[in-house]
Amino acid sequence: MKSTFVAAATAVFAGLASAVDLPTGWFSIAPDDEIQPGDLKGKPRYLTWMADSQIKHGVEPTHAYTISSFYSGVMLAYERTGDQKYLDYVKHATDIILYPEWDGTILLYNNSNSIDDIRFGHTFLDIYNKTGNEIYKTAAS
Repeated sequence: MKSTFVAAATAVFAGLASAVDLPTGWFSIAPDDEIQPGDLKGKPRYLTWMADSQIKHGVEPTHAYTISSFYSGVMLAYERTGDQKYLDYVKHATDIILYPEWDGTILLYNNSNSIDDIRFGHTFLDIYNKTGNEIYKTAAS
């Protein structure tokens, strides 16, 4: 009796599930479709979706490893799209870390040379490479 009920329920649910056409959400290509060269041209990409989402929700302005890794992703979005808002966002965030001294001194830096501090040096160098402003190079060292 129990196995008959399970079999019947499975058949009913399988029929219902196959009739449902799920939306692809932010996907521009359905999950089971094969991606062909040129398919993504002009369509949303995960990189910019992630960057825009995090920028909208904000991140804590610290020199933590995870925050610096996020900034690297935003810089990648800038390099891939050329959209100035991504560079401006990361530059503004690094400027907050350098405020109020604005001489390359990092706010709340404790000279521990932890992995957080080393990773954030990459962010300063990314901004230095884009702007040429020596203050970011000084901060990275």
